[in-house]
Amino acid sequence: TDVYVIPVGGGIPKRLTWHPGADGVRDWHPDGKRILFASNRQGGAPVARLFLVGLDGLLAEPLAIPKVFHAAFNADASRVAYTPVPDAFRTWKRYRGGRTTPVWIYDPATHEVEQIPHVNATDTFPCWLNGDVYFASDRDGHMNVWRFTPGAKEAVQVTRFADFDVRNLAAGGGVLAFEQAGAIHLYDPARNEF
Repeated sequence: TDVYVIPVGGGIPKRLTWHPGADGVRDWHPDGKRILFASNRQGGAPVARLFLVGLDGLLAEPLAIPKVFHAAFNADASRVAYTPVPDAFRTWKRYRGGRTTPVWIYDPATHEVEQIPHVNATDTFPCWLNGDVYFASDRDGHMNVWRFTPGAKEAVQVTRFADFDVRNLAAGGGVLAFEQAGAIHLYDPARNEF
């Protein structure tokens, strides 16, 4: 698995990485010229690290985060929200074992990490929108969307689905996109509606 880019309008994919290990895309750098990806290419361990690769496909630059699974930049690349370990199980509900992953916020300038207040639940798919970190969590018994403002004391629940879990959360264009009950939903935080 390697990193590729392709024009939105279609065309021939351009390969950016050439490593025998798996490289998984996580985010675009806000400058639009680099791609953030996770790979276990250093050390061969099952633990992945973050790298940036330019659209020229030259040497990938490692970030200082020692282990990562999901990751996303804020708007000016001054912070990275990430999960330090892989999701324990993609389809198990209400898992409460030793691999319930938190979401952490990393500052590349100071190397400080702020942990989003965590309970024994799965927090996953962190993404940034308007300076806040949004993530999916089953801390209320069902996987819903939550919001955390850096520096706050606690996360705030955004959606309250009690039937089907939220899946595959992402942000862009001023809205959140996620899957729930087999449909793709867009959530506009400015209007608090979806």
